[in-house]
Amino acid sequence: MLHSLSKFAQACLVFALSTIGHASAIDTVRGADHACAQCHKGIYRSYIETTMANASGPAINAAVPGAFTQASSGITYRIKIENGNVLLTYKRAGNPSLSGQYRLQYFFGSGRQGTSFIYSRDDYLFEAPLSYYAAKSSYDLRPGYLQAKEMPSALPLNSQCLICHMSGVRKEDSGTVNHYSGPPFLHGGITCEACHGDTTAHVLHHGKGGLLVLSKLGPLERDSICLRCHLESETSVARRGKSLLDFKSGDRLSDDVSYFIYTGEQGSTGRAVSQVEALAMSECKRSSGGRMSCTTCHDPHSTPAPSERSSYYRAKCLACHSQPLFASSHYSNVPDCTICHMPKSSTSDIPHAQVTDHRILRTQQEGEHAPEAQPADHDRTLMPVPGIGERPSVRSFGLAFYKVGLKGDPDAMKNAWDLLQKALQGNPNDSEVLSALGFIARLRGDVTQSAEFLEKGYQVDPANVYVANDVGVLLASSGKLNQAEIVWKELFARNQDLVDLGDNLALLQCQLGEKSAASETLQRVLQFSPDHQATRQLLARIQSGDKRCISSNASHGEIPAPTENHVQ
Repeated sequence: MLHSLSKFAQACLVFALSTIGHASAIDTVRGADHACAQCHKGIYRSYIETTMANASGPAINAAVPGAFTQASSGITYRIKIENGNVLLTYKRAGNPSLSGQYRLQYFFGSGRQGTSFIYSRDDYLFEAPLSYYAAKSSYDLRPGYLQAKEMPSALPLNSQCLICHMSGVRKEDSGTVNHYSGPPFLHGGITCEACHGDTTAHVLHHGKGGLLVLSKLGPLERDSICLRCHLESETSVARRGKSLLDFKSGDRLSDDVSYFIYTGEQGSTGRAVSQVEALAMSECKRSSGGRMSCTTCHDPHSTPAPSERSSYYRAKCLACHSQPLFASSHYSNVPDCTICHMPKSSTSDIPHAQVTDHRILRTQQEGEHAPEAQPADHDRTLMPVPGIGERPSVRSFGLAFYKVGLKGDPDAMKNAWDLLQKALQGNPNDSEVLSALGFIARLRGDVTQSAEFLEKGYQVDPANVYVANDVGVLLASSGKLNQAEIVWKELFARNQDLVDLGDNLALLQCQLGEKSAASETLQRVLQFSPDHQATRQLLARIQSGDKRCISSNASHGEIPAPTENHVQ
């Protein structure tokens, strides 16, 4: 945020905003870290070539012109560059009603596995439906949509999605999922201050003091700087009133967010960002007594050239395994230690990508017992990721089980119900807990209890998007259509890009005889998600004069949370 930036960076930002407007004022590491470069020229020159420094930026810096046609939807997507603008066009053959384009503003992703893109419409921020995959050197739909039969609905990007690729990320407007009245972030890439803290005092005193010295931090505080972005886990839960935006270098990450994995998946290498979980299981890490960290092997300020990579990492191994056996005769004809001890495997959450196994296996045979190869009925009990901080609270455990339960795990929902009721006793005005309990109560068929939880949650925090939506669901389901409309109209005014919310509001308006208002709501939804078939079908029925107010999928349901999985 602005107050955490150096005075030099603030001055650059103010100038940029005053001259070219916030949509194109996003600076990059090269500009943001200019003050650091004056004294740290060597580090600066090597750092600006790293993937962290180039984790995001103007779309023009990463766009590759190209096109592909998705067979299951019949839509052709094309990336092209015109007059310095990156345009994504889409068109379905034989259907002139589905064609258009977005101006892509930013890219994000290291490029090693792939690159995704961002566009904005009416200050709502979205991820483009396609990504560029390095392994296949071409475009495809983003993870989770490879077999989609229609163009994906608008994909909201909230601050939690941005924080690991950008610097100076701003929180979305209150009461919205992804609306930003100002710049969503201030700098592309990861700046010096993201890891080293506020540099204001350091610069003012000409490099004397005032800067976070990472080597002097405790193991948990030191590791938290990397963990913030290099720890995925099965699910995570922010502590009450906290988020990743609150984390600052020198803090313990566990003070802001708790991370959970399944007990039966310790050290899993299936996820693209599971290196921290795997490393915690390695003998190297466990026997180091807290001395080993990510930077033991990785220099965040530079990246070894491909021709030097094997010797670079072999030297890191030999720094500890210095016995003559390893230095001279142990597979001396295979200089790359990682081939045997840290093999690559495909990821389960990002297509066309691989991940390096950070369990640091003693033998290749150990890899045959990888957690992802276990039967589907292995232990599904959630546990905190080991070694990253204090044990999470009952509240965090309960919300973690709730998030897993939303994916279709009934046992997780039962655990969530028991834990969250205990958490509510400690704080009866926790809107997130009340919202979760209200939803679970409805699943259990107890409408009265659901209403009690949700109505109280709405009173405590009417800006909570999910509480407000569920209150509308409850009112509509109980026949209180006029009251439901009031809640949903207010919510939709702030979140006009949310398809399910718009569809449900329109269906409700139709049932109330407000056909014109319903039509306007649906047309607004289609401005953001032009190929959403349920919306199109409902709009067609209303405009044709059909007196039936029904929809193929609008059932007063839930607003899906923004996805957390992006191309890295």
